[in-house]
Amino acid sequence: MPHRLTYNEITDNHLSAIPSRAFTRFGHRLLWRVLTDRRAMGQSLVAGLLLGCLRHGVTVRTSASASRLLIEQGRVTGVELRCDGRTESIRARRGVVIATGGFEWDAAMMAQHHPGAVTWTGSPPTNSGDGHRLAAQAGALFERMDQALIMGTRPVAYMGQPLAMPAADYTLPHSMIVNVRGRRFVNELQMNVGLGLDERDAATGERLNMPAWRIYDAQYAARYRHMLPGGPEHVQADSLRALALACGIDADALESEAARMSQFARAGRDDDFGRGGNRWDPARSGDPRVRPNPCLGTIERAPFHAYPIVPGFLGTKGGPRTDASGQVLDTDRRPIPGLYCAGNAMANPIGAKAVGAGTTLGPCLTWGYICGRSALQQTTSPK
Repeated sequence: MPHRLTYNEITDNHLSAIPSRAFTRFGHRLLWRVLTDRRAMGQSLVAGLLLGCLRHGVTVRTSASASRLLIEQGRVTGVELRCDGRTESIRARRGVVIATGGFEWDAAMMAQHHPGAVTWTGSPPTNSGDGHRLAAQAGALFERMDQALIMGTRPVAYMGQPLAMPAADYTLPHSMIVNVRGRRFVNELQMNVGLGLDERDAATGERLNMPAWRIYDAQYAARYRHMLPGGPEHVQADSLRALALACGIDADALESEAARMSQFARAGRDDDFGRGGNRWDPARSGDPRVRPNPCLGTIERAPFHAYPIVPGFLGTKGGPRTDASGQVLDTDRRPIPGLYCAGNAMANPIGAKAVGAGTTLGPCLTWGYICGRSALQQTTSPK
């Protein structure tokens, strides 16, 4: 589905809460973008990068997979790839950059580094650890393999396959997230909800807050029907106790937590997790029509609704460790000549936490640039 509005246009104008603003404020822009087939967000970014490559004479090979690195006298000199049923060797004069994304679609690697069920994944299925296996051939040092960008997501279908998209339904008033003990465990508006979903017991490694549920009341359904998740996972009941029994949640605790959340909404302050208590939350989330806190709403009117929330992997963030020039290090922390790594394939310098929208795109662009500049500075190259 093409994105016609930018991230800032959506968040700055609270379109999740008030979708009619898309037409009243951006109708002319939307019409022009549709007529001229203009895209926004990630689609426009990728299109711009691709156009830049083509204008500079880059040859783009699709449906090609690298099978091994070519290594001569300890230096990476190219790759062997498979394309259209043929094997071909590509020589690299300056170096090879691994920028193959994460390994979130490789079941074995996920079981080793991120054990537990993964219901939905929000990245292309080609993010299957190919680059990690290539780097291992050269003796790379791997770090931060247990880190990933994890978010609350919603399921979407793309080309007949279930995938995940970041969700915003639980950032609106009259909603909360609870575990099966009926307790909230995170500020639902922060970027790192996924870390709460994936929080683990230090001794056993088991997830502490799963299963977890989004909870909404009738006020939410009436005002934000467009955001209320549907499908067979959606549960509706005439009371919080009945909802809890249907979902396997502690009923007494859920009733208590909803009452506590309602008290916070009336007071305008979340004393447990600070939802809406900073300038960022109400500026980008919530509903500006709600007072006194645009991010808090009572949860007290039947019928009540629930929908499961699971850790959605948007990308793993561990891989080969690099130096400041993007060059991959070996297990003795020495640079491997001719081998570079960027983006989610590398041991990401930001770590597991998201710092904002584009928390993976930013390092991809930055380290891709660093790797390219570093490779160009190489004074010797194989013939």
